[in-house]
Amino acid sequence: MNNTLLSFIILCNCVHFTFARNVKQDIGLFEQRADSCLMVLDNDCALMNYELALSMANDENEGAKIITIGIKIAQLNFQLGELDEAYRQYNTSLRLSNELGLEKEKAKSLKGLADIYWRYGENVKSISTIINSIEIFTQLNDTSSIIEASNVLAEIYTSVGNTTDAARIYDDMLNIAIATKDTVNIAKNYEYKGVIYFFDKDYGKAIDYYKKALNLNEKTNNKLAAGINNGNIGEAYSKMGEYVKALNYFDKAIEIEKEFNFNSGLIFLYYSIGETYTFLEKYKKGQDYYRQSIDLMDQIGETREKQHVYSLMADNYARQKNFNKAFTYHQLYTQEKDSLFNATKFNQLEEIRAKYEIDKKDQENYFLANENKIKEKDLALKQDIIKWQNLVVILLIIFLAVAVYLSIRLYNNRKLLKKANTAKDKLFGIVAHDLKGPIGNIKILVELLSANDLNKVNSAERDQIMSYLQTSSQSVSILLNDLLAWSISQQEGFVFKPMRVNLLECIQQAITLFNYQIQEKNLKVSNEVSSEIFVYVDHDVLSTIVRNLLSNAIKFTEDGGAISFRASQKKKRNKAFVEFSINDNGIGISKAKIAALKSTNHFVSTDGTANEKGSGLGINMIKEFVRGSKGEFDIESTPKKGTTITVRLPASS
Repeated sequence: MNNTLLSFIILCNCVHFTFARNVKQDIGLFEQRADSCLMVLDNDCALMNYELALSMANDENEGAKIITIGIKIAQLNFQLGELDEAYRQYNTSLRLSNELGLEKEKAKSLKGLADIYWRYGENVKSISTIINSIEIFTQLNDTSSIIEASNVLAEIYTSVGNTTDAARIYDDMLNIAIATKDTVNIAKNYEYKGVIYFFDKDYGKAIDYYKKALNLNEKTNNKLAAGINNGNIGEAYSKMGEYVKALNYFDKAIEIEKEFNFNSGLIFLYYSIGETYTFLEKYKKGQDYYRQSIDLMDQIGETREKQHVYSLMADNYARQKNFNKAFTYHQLYTQEKDSLFNATKFNQLEEIRAKYEIDKKDQENYFLANENKIKEKDLALKQDIIKWQNLVVILLIIFLAVAVYLSIRLYNNRKLLKKANTAKDKLFGIVAHDLKGPIGNIKILVELLSANDLNKVNSAERDQIMSYLQTSSQSVSILLNDLLAWSISQQEGFVFKPMRVNLLECIQQAITLFNYQIQEKNLKVSNEVSSEIFVYVDHDVLSTIVRNLLSNAIKFTEDGGAISFRASQKKKRNKAFVEFSINDNGIGISKAKIAALKSTNHFVSTDGTANEKGSGLGINMIKEFVRGSKGEFDIESTPKKGTTITVRLPASS
């Protein structure tokens, strides 16, 4: 609907109802109209009437009604794939629920937020939020809501590979639904049990449960749920090789889910149909459906399944013997894949929960022990209050002093532990995001060069594959060296061994090392450093500094750009030093990011001009190694014009 027309309608209605005698009745009327619009699948009409009702409600007198309508708007936006808007509305409802003490509405808002966190791939946030929701529904004895929230928890467990806990939850919830004769949730849990059997590759049993759910949903006229059932049945038949049956069920599912604008379901259907056509060797049709799935993910921001679709696209091209495109999509797959982080975050959550239980028991024991001590002191004071008065004062002073001492030690230990955990998590992050990509590339390239495939590619493709293999191997080697140097320096175990080093030779070695990347981006690199300039530093440290400076310059310089090294010998306070700089005409750095790079040890990472991935490790290592070499480090940059990084190191006489 035209935005101007909608604004006019809202304005007119607001003016009309300003003079109405009973605003609550008018709010209820719009809400009923919206509910009726939903029944006939007119989503625009429903949203308009919900928003009209919401615009008339008064924060002070109709707070509960604002929350109820807000949750309905959020649920509708979630179904339409408007995740950001749904997230905003759920957050508002949660805030108002907390202010008004409305526990049921709070639990509903938390359940909606958990579903959105999961769609965004934030599994830790999602699990902690849905557990909070389940606890509130349990306190309220809201059986139906307990089942729905618990099923969300089980879905998250399934997505991270914990099907054992997921199956246990689904079975428990199915028994509760049957006992309470809750037909809607009985159908849902039949569906979820089918999903577990599907993950266990027992496709026959999966279809049996999917069809049980479909039968119940068709009897109760739950069309959207029936559409989801049809899609899942189609996927199971496709895995069994019964492609005609699969496509028939997919067609039914698409018709229903388009009718409801159920974008999350359509994402799944498109890539499942694409996989079926790939199995049928209709490769172009398969790629068309894969791209529809990717486009819809980008449109609504739900990218959880993107890495899976890239993997399917790579397989499609590999089946066609189009190895270049297969390799391209495999690279996209490795970039998107985040399973290591999901597993790590899930384990962190379990550790947090376990620690919470231990801390709670320790706290109870602490209070119990203190209570006993107080009773003993009271008894002693009653026996001879005058005799023990001074002693009690002394003991209290000692107790306070020890408590303060222990508190300070505990605070310092927590700071050290937090720092250690942060360093550990960052190193894991570097390995996961920077190392797994090139290693994955090496793996697929080796597979492409196997004995069976070697004769099937022409010489140009083989040369290109060998170039990719060389680049990936070089990336792994450089990153491993940097990681080793960084970890040793962080453990305060790095020993600097300064010596007389020729700066020109060191820079030239780095240029040779990056010759492939320089040629790929058609860069002009000039080394204007005199052969007579020597610095007094650790040779390996200087190599690491120069290598990382050049790597960053290449990364942030556009194709056809220029990079230059310059150096001169100077004196300051009768001490000779060498000032050398690297200058590029790349994309530059903002003032805010320069300040962050100079003042903090946090890792600041930015993608390069050719989407090169970075860890933020290099610039921190440069700063630490320059500092350890008794030198200085400076950055000057203008966005879109270029960057100059200057390093000052002791000169060698």
